[in-house]
Amino acid sequence: MTKPLEFARTFSVTVKTLAFIGIPSCLSRYPEAWSAAVKANRGLIVSFLSLAYCVLGQLVYFWTNIRLLEGKDMFLEFANQIACTGFCTVGLLKLFMLSYHRNLLAGMLAELAAWWNEKNKIPPERVQNLAQIRPTMNIVTVTTIINICMVSAFNLLPIAEMIVQGAQTGTWHRKLPYQIWFPWDSLTGWAYPLMYAFQIYSGLIVVIGNVVR
Repeated sequence: MTKPLEFARTFSVTVKTLAFIGIPSCLSRYPEAWSAAVKANRGLIVSFLSLAYCVLGQLVYFWTNIRLLEGKDMFLEFANQIACTGFCTVGLLKLFMLSYHRNLLAGMLAELAAWWNEKNKIPPERVQNLAQIRPTMNIVTVTTIINICMVSAFNLLPIAEMIVQGAQTGTWHRKLPYQIWFPWDSLTGWAYPLMYAFQIYSGLIVVIGNVVR
């Protein structure tokens, strides 16, 4: 007979994935004390602020540069910028909803866990049906990995472009994955690797926020 699936295992991938960007488990509620809640959710606050700046920075960049473009160049810039900004915005909204409704979600999951663990009241055929969720869990895991790989490839694409361009022209022109406004020159000195790392981290926040439901 198929071994019944434990409730905690159905969320193991989600919990580990969210923890990767600093988000606590959705199986637990916020601490009641405000200071304890802030301390326990430092990673979530950092992720949210990073992604929020990405969205705002992309909008400011587009607004300040749209007047310098004309015709085809303006259309291509708009199409590229709206796709990146929209992708980041969706991830930001999902991150907000996940954090805003965390206590509600934790309560619902607690009720579901209580029902799930009443093994004596569940017919054998229902236990077998629950065990059939495993393929779905595997699909979610594979999908998450594929999305992370795709976004990582997008983030590393400028490096490949710089290498090819440098080999062809003999000059090295620095590029970043996203066009984001910064109050300093993000392509010079130590600011460049720091801003590149910031954009890679923000990209991971987006893909995890979009994949994890």
